[in-house]
Amino acid sequence: IIAAALAVVMKYGPTFGFYLVPPSAETYGKNALSTIDKNGIFAGNDEWKSTYNECLKMIENAKSYDDTYDAIRKALSVGGGKHSMLMTKSESQDTTESYDEVLPTVSLDGDIAIIKLPDFLGTAEAGQKYAKIAEDFIHENRDKIKGVVLDLRGNTGGDMGPMATAVSSLLPDGELVYYHYRSYDVPVTLKNGVVSNAGIGMGGAFADSLKAAKDENKAAGGLGAQKAVCAKCGASISANAKFCPECGEKVQKKAAFCPECGKPVAPNAKFCPECGTKIK
Repeated sequence: IIAAALAVVMKYGPTFGFYLVPPSAETYGKNALSTIDKNGIFAGNDEWKSTYNECLKMIENAKSYDDTYDAIRKALSVGGGKHSMLMTKSESQDTTESYDEVLPTVSLDGDIAIIKLPDFLGTAEAGQKYAKIAEDFIHENRDKIKGVVLDLRGNTGGDMGPMATAVSSLLPDGELVYYHYRSYDVPVTLKNGVVSNAGIGMGGAFADSLKAAKDENKAAGGLGAQKAVCAKCGASISANAKFCPECGEKVQKKAAFCPECGKPVAPNAKFCPECGTKIK
């Protein structure tokens, strides 16, 4: 059994950057190029084929891992595109540490929340701090906020986990976006305050606290709460309101929502004004 396990590790380990014995520089470079050839979203076109062969020649007789980096970077620029890069261990550590104090900025302009989310490539601990800044702001101002401006200017991407978690109370559960790979897609999902497949895991306790805040917002009729429509004036009101805040009309006990698109409709409506579905 042990021998079989070792054989599997030796065969498939390099695909994940794991080696039982450190490889030679040339083997290391070939394994890297093979990974790009297999997974690179742009690998396979005519430019890639010529680049691949050129990069193989560049790493011939490489004496150190450093000697392979130019070839790997060149291969990544063609096969992986602008979102792919090579980072050494020291470069990765320096980059991660540089994001320790990169945080969202939040402000309230009247009843409009302005949340600026910068790019992020930090640690899990820094990611929790990042997400908590925006989430706490939304929670503390839930009774004042009527709209949100999400400012992504200058955000070059990185780890989606903290970014999505930061504004999770504004989003419905479900699939948020997709990571597109060469032959398949991976959805980034949100469920009960937990963002999955996005990067850094935000931790169970932290996710529980976000879910509690989100539920409290909804229960209070604040941001994220389901809305109903006043039958008299058409104003948007919280689903648990007893009277319309605009005209004072008593709200019918049963809030009406379209069964097809989920948009609020007047209790006596026959058709949804948004999608035209007949209301039973």
